[in-house]
Amino acid sequence: MADEKKDSMSYEKLYEISRLEKRRDELQKLDAGFFLEALTLIRHQLEEVRRYEHSSDIEGTAKAQNARRELDNIRKIVREIYDRRESKIIDMAVTKTRTATHIADTSLMMAEEKRFYEEMIAMLSDYRKSMIDSIIIGEEAKKAGERGSKEAEQKGPEKQKEVPDKIRVRFLAPIPQFLGEDLEPLGPFAEDAAVTLPRSIAEALIERKKAERVK
Repeated sequence: MADEKKDSMSYEKLYEISRLEKRRDELQKLDAGFFLEALTLIRHQLEEVRRYEHSSDIEGTAKAQNARRELDNIRKIVREIYDRRESKIIDMAVTKTRTATHIADTSLMMAEEKRFYEEMIAMLSDYRKSMIDSIIIGEEAKKAGERGSKEAEQKGPEKQKEVPDKIRVRFLAPIPQFLGEDLEPLGPFAEDAAVTLPRSIAEALIERKKAERVK
């Protein structure tokens, strides 16, 4: 009976899978029910431990120790397989996020892994976009401020008074926190929020269609 339970999954099979995952960069093909089979093997081995753990004779004690050692090894290998596959999937998601044209082979992912991969791409894409937007807005605001200062100097004191230092805007999309001209943190701002900002920052947001001027 014990041998029948180990037919579909065994310590030797687990070890071979772990070896291949370790040696090769790409995901290795696994049966759809791999982790369920591994869990069944762990439960079976736990039964072996319990069967001999209360033995008082030398042979029973030795079998209990061997069963416990194999159980620990099985758990370790299953964890290693999971960790290596997880790392590979995260790397694939990062590459896909950075290179929009990259075509990833998801055929070797199990259903749960594919969901994890797609969720990672969505999360990384959102984070990447928000961070890049923050950097770009800050840089554009700085450049706009420098241009404004030069124009004001060229127009002279009389004209400078006509240009407002700040502009009130309404946000057309959520904006994460970013750094202003003097490296002061601004935001985050929610969609539809109306705030008064330094002219250079307001103009940079309006130019990127992230906000509109409030009359």
